[in-house]
Amino acid sequence: MQYILGLCANLAITVTRGTAGVSYTGDWAWGLATMVAIYIGAGVSGGHFNPAISIMLSIYRGFPARKLTWYIPAHVLGAMVATVITFKLFEPGLAELGGTVDGRPHWNVTVHNFITYPRAKWVSHRLAFATEVTGAASLTISVLAIGDDRNSPPGQGMLAFIIGLLVALLGMVLGHQTGLALNPARDVGPRATMWMLGYRENPDNPAESLFSDWYCIKVAILGPITGSLLGAFIYDSLIFVGPESPVNYPIARYKRVLRRWWSRRPGFMRRRKSIKDDSWAQIKGLV
Repeated sequence: MQYILGLCANLAITVTRGTAGVSYTGDWAWGLATMVAIYIGAGVSGGHFNPAISIMLSIYRGFPARKLTWYIPAHVLGAMVATVITFKLFEPGLAELGGTVDGRPHWNVTVHNFITYPRAKWVSHRLAFATEVTGAASLTISVLAIGDDRNSPPGQGMLAFIIGLLVALLGMVLGHQTGLALNPARDVGPRATMWMLGYRENPDNPAESLFSDWYCIKVAILGPITGSLLGAFIYDSLIFVGPESPVNYPIARYKRVLRRWWSRRPGFMRRRKSIKDDSWAQIKGLV
């Protein structure tokens, strides 16, 4: 639902040449779409639809890591399905706006509505990465804060509304540089779908393709994940006092974890087996 509503906002602005609203329309649409998605899925999955947040919760809040193996593919698959739906809804409008190539709407009026990318020449990959890190860290700190029972959380049922407003705000203040993914699945899902639909390179500029510079990995995936982990570390270091965060583990617990990890190393197990074999050989010799 989030991707469908958000992508529709992008496409509506494009096919109407901006008369559907200014750029803030898309920001508000993405924010409200996020709110709706949380309200719909919170009771079933906890409202997970962002792999970066899920990974962060697995590390900092004890979310079962085994669930990531099917949560993350579900996030990406949902984004892919949403891309197909919205593309088909707006395909005639895109074709009329920019013409067609090989029976498909032109790359220039289609692909950039679905993926994130540097929105200006002065936005380098390094700056785009920093933008995504900043946005994801801000989102994570806010999500952890409003979900912290020790930190004056909002009333029941208000969490999704506040997160939706936060996503809209981040889009307004940071989205003009990269489109602000905040969510790896938001870029990977549509990008993969566009590739399968035949949009692999720009016919007007063959050097421009969906995976030519690996922006999706270097910025759209690593940026939100890095920002989310950084934001959680900052919040837990400065504000959070709960025992479930590794930042607040006592020294004794770190020692236990280190000993357990060390004991599982293959070399350690081989040495233990060697010691047991030597001991048994000595006993046999005595007998």
